[in-house]
Amino acid sequence: DCLATNPSLQKLFICGNKFNDDDAEVIADALKTNTNLWKLDLKDNEIGRRGCNALFKAIFDHDSLNSAASSNHTCDIFVSRY
Repeated sequence: DCLATNPSLQKLFICGNKFNDDDAEVIADALKTNTNLWKLDLKDNEIGRRGCNALFKAIFDHDSLNSAASSNHTCDIFVSRY
């Protein structure tokens, strides 16, 4: 919930927390409205393909022009897929 409120946080390192695909989807939903975070490091978690897809879609959704325009283009995400 905190990430979705667009706090002034610019970098977030949450490596090695055993986050899974469900956790990644929650983070991805929050990223859709956050424009201040520009670096998110999720390495060494248990995030698989589904979670990675959700995260990357949050920063660039190419399904339509409207969704691409409203994606969070400011954030770089680092993930090592599980």
